[in-house]
Amino acid sequence: MSPKGNQSANPKRNKANARERNRMHGLNHALDELRRHIPLSSWNLNSSFPIINYHHTMMMTTTTTTSSSYRTNHHHHQTKLSKIETLRLARNYLILLTEIVHYHQCYNRLLTGQILAYGLGQQSLNQLATLLNIDGSIRSLSEPCRQVQAIFAKYSII
Repeated sequence: MSPKGNQSANPKRNKANARERNRMHGLNHALDELRRHIPLSSWNLNSSFPIINYHHTMMMTTTTTTSSSYRTNHHHHQTKLSKIETLRLARNYLILLTEIVHYHQCYNRLLTGQILAYGLGQQSLNQLATLLNIDGSIRSLSEPCRQVQAIFAKYSII
């Protein structure tokens, strides 16, 4: 094996590594863009379902709900979602929007939270519970009701 510092020893390997780095940079950029457009980015809490704020910010800047306690809590609890959590939340958000648009469903805060929370990890559940201002434990988000289970079963997600 060549020493670690000798990077020109295998030009094919160097090119392959560079391609992989570029591929990963592209994937990470795409996930960052997706994170900007999913519900944990910002919320309109006056609504029964999430409205995306398309400005890249940790606080709501263009919606009517701008209480200082919300902005403070939102700022302190916002962390970057992992790749898999980003994909799961995006999937859940698409399912929620599909249910709203195609089936003319309107969900209360808890059902919206349960749909968005389906399959998410503890840290994301904590963020979601804080953003939705759901009273009690996050158990109400992590244990979906039958209606939410039926929605995900319809899309073959169990």
